[in-house]
Amino acid sequence: MVPAMYQPVATRYSGLSATAITPIRVPMSRIERIFHLVTMITQFGAIVPLFLYLTGNSNADTEVGESAPINTVMMAIILAVSLVLAIRYRDNIIRAAPGMAPVLCFLALAVMSAMWSDYPGITLRRSGTAITTALWGAYLASRFSLRDIVILISESIGIIAVTSLIVAIVFPDFGVNELLSSDPGGIPGWKGMVSDKNSLGIVMATGAVSMFYLVISPGASGREKTMWFVGMLLCTFLLYESQSRTSWVSAMAGFVTCGVVRAMYRRPGVGIVVLAWVLLLAVPFMFFVVRDLNVLTSLLGKDGTLTGRVDLWNIVLPYGDEKPWLGYGYGAFWNEASPMTQEIWRQLNSYKPPHAHNGWIETYLELGLVGCAVVACQLLQMLGNASRASSQGRDVDAPYMLLIVVMMLIFNMVEADLIRAPALFWPFLIIGPVAMTKIMRTRPRDALARPAFATPRSLPLGSRLNQAAPPPLKNARPLPLRPIIRPFPSPSR
Repeated sequence: MVPAMYQPVATRYSGLSATAITPIRVPMSRIERIFHLVTMITQFGAIVPLFLYLTGNSNADTEVGESAPINTVMMAIILAVSLVLAIRYRDNIIRAAPGMAPVLCFLALAVMSAMWSDYPGITLRRSGTAITTALWGAYLASRFSLRDIVILISESIGIIAVTSLIVAIVFPDFGVNELLSSDPGGIPGWKGMVSDKNSLGIVMATGAVSMFYLVISPGASGREKTMWFVGMLLCTFLLYESQSRTSWVSAMAGFVTCGVVRAMYRRPGVGIVVLAWVLLLAVPFMFFVVRDLNVLTSLLGKDGTLTGRVDLWNIVLPYGDEKPWLGYGYGAFWNEASPMTQEIWRQLNSYKPPHAHNGWIETYLELGLVGCAVVACQLLQMLGNASRASSQGRDVDAPYMLLIVVMMLIFNMVEADLIRAPALFWPFLIIGPVAMTKIMRTRPRDALARPAFATPRSLPLGSRLNQAAPPPLKNARPLPLRPIIRPFPSPSR
């Protein structure tokens, strides 16, 4: 039986936790590790497209209502295994329940949206996929440490990167120079083993930033850091070849945020200074973007309409205003058989987008303002707990969730991967709140191994001096003062 990762400690004078300096690793069997890797690769959208190509069904578009049998089979296997693991380790799931309140609200809203959806079958099927991902993510975050999860993410994306490179060489007609059929005015780029170049770009951006995080974080050997550095270079190469400019911006923001959050860890003063500089730079930058959007987009190789996205938003927002509170149903707005979708495509001429190219607009169309509020609560919960855990030094890997939130928000400005399942960021909306709530609700086991007022000798001198003083002894009596009697020196003759 695997020991509990954290034990409650009710003391005011405990020293710094073990997780504040060195990451905790929870033992994982080889079979379970393979299961989590396959699940992550499936969630990141890297199995179904390649399988459809190899079986001659690459023309199926699973984003506008169609369902691939392989995807259904994979989700059924993931659900069955996740149920078995969740029942076996149900105590972890129960303890993680308080952190899942926004997640459960979102899943309930997604399932209930079948009542007002024009395509209830599609809504229920996609809600089932979201529930499967939520069950697996809740189990993973409640049982294993954040370092285990970051390593699993990096390993799975590393597998995707190596396979995508092989696919680009062996099957260039599938993996190289892919131009989106829904975006004929875009820039061709690699897509590897995933569905399109934007998906490859953001997956590689997340992999590169995650591996860079492992390189600069404590707890890894020199050999491991070398391996992560090589993987980061490979992911960066594929990110460039994808020609996904939004993913480039997300990656750059992720690298900068990664260095900033590591510098802010256990240093609230640094965090205040960085936040002040961000606010000072963000205000004039936003003013510049509003006035000279064409200048900024031209630097990224885009036009002022963001390759037709602005026109798309102007067309779809009035449809959302017709059902502003609850939307059209989870996963039911974009359907090839829908007259509404056909009318939108007709107004866009040859441009046939499968989604709104904005995560918040997509959420507004599917689940209305209520859905947007629930997703915002998920992000705020994850962001708030990650910030507090980083400043208080509760877990050395708490800053990782901060950079994931930054990349998620930037990418979903022009793409729609916020609530879509399976997709890259939906698992993070499950794992993040559960993992950070678990960290904030528990204290490390470090203080159980020594007296409450002991200070670890392995800490730097400055950290030891900043430790709280031990509590005064109860019923202590002062020692009586005794005069010191010295012999009077004899006068010299």
